[in-house]
Amino acid sequence: MADLESLYAGICAHPDEDTPRLVLADWLDEQGDKPSAFRADLIRTHCRLARMEPWSPEWRELNEHWKTIGHKFEMQKAENKVPWAAHLKGRVRAWALERGLVGRLTLFAKRFVNEGDSYFEQDPVRSVKFVKLDSVMGAVKPDVLFRCEHLARVADVDFDGSGLADKALDQLGASPHVSGLRSLGLGGNNNFTRAALPKLLAKLPALTKLDVSDNERFANGHAQELAKCAHLARVRVLNLSGTGVKAEGVAALVGSKYAANLTDLGLQPQDEYDEEHGYALGPRGERANGLALCEALAATKHLAHLTDLNLNYCNIGGEGAVELAKAHLPALKRLHLCENAITRDGIKALASNPCAKQMLFVNLAGNPNLAKIAANIREMFPSAHVIDSGDYE
Repeated sequence: MADLESLYAGICAHPDEDTPRLVLADWLDEQGDKPSAFRADLIRTHCRLARMEPWSPEWRELNEHWKTIGHKFEMQKAENKVPWAAHLKGRVRAWALERGLVGRLTLFAKRFVNEGDSYFEQDPVRSVKFVKLDSVMGAVKPDVLFRCEHLARVADVDFDGSGLADKALDQLGASPHVSGLRSLGLGGNNNFTRAALPKLLAKLPALTKLDVSDNERFANGHAQELAKCAHLARVRVLNLSGTGVKAEGVAALVGSKYAANLTDLGLQPQDEYDEEHGYALGPRGERANGLALCEALAATKHLAHLTDLNLNYCNIGGEGAVELAKAHLPALKRLHLCENAITRDGIKALASNPCAKQMLFVNLAGNPNLAKIAANIREMFPSAHVIDSGDYE
């Protein structure tokens, strides 16, 4: 008969597979106690959600259950009452679930290099976010980290705010341990030139997700150079939110034949700051740029696979919504338009696009011009979960 240790070993040996996790859930149910039953439910529900179409009717129904058990779990986590994660105390900055089990870690590079084997032996870890590599404590030089063989067991890596420049990206690309990398985060304070990222993409044959969010140095020139890169064709998810990329750079990207496989595109603008008082006011887009973004999206025929578009806070206005309605986005299912000053005419134009009937999620929070027609909007997008002007989910 299998025991917990052998079941965990099987999961860690095959971290991308659901079957070993579901076998563990069955074993937990057999224990007959409430904590084990709760954990079994957590694993099964999280695995099912991960395989479903986000915001589909089935996903929404199961997600209601997840809200209940997920909230209970987060409360346990906040109170340090998750015994099967006790071994992580003091060894990571943060951890999160991936399909019901510990799968995402935030930690210092020095610990990863020195103790990497133990992390992967104890949990099916596939995602690692490193605390700033230029930190005064807990860090190692980028070239030391990139030579670490433990990287070969990571599918998703995030170097947010690590100060990586061209030399470091060259070293990352030269690593023999990153050929299986599927997702790369280079957001925040990473200062590389426009030529560095296309060069790196050529060295990462499995990469399908690229996140440069909140990297203010990533600007139009970077986007234009990326648009010329044939390796962009492998990328499915591209997050440019909070970067310095404006409509000109977006137009180059979405107009590129290499963007044809994109499924998710994030274009939320940078935060504005109150310089006098030193705090963020939140993202605020310029109307002219928001309109130009929509015109660029309307002009391209290369986004036939796009299913998720984030234009939150871009300030597209009614005119921008009319332009966006002209876009050829036959696969679009999720549209994020929070705080965009959209008018009634703008939303009616969007509802006339053929994709409106297949939409699963439409975020219109913070569009006060639409407050009086919320019920009508739900009829315009009959299959969608609509967040209207009065909601902030």
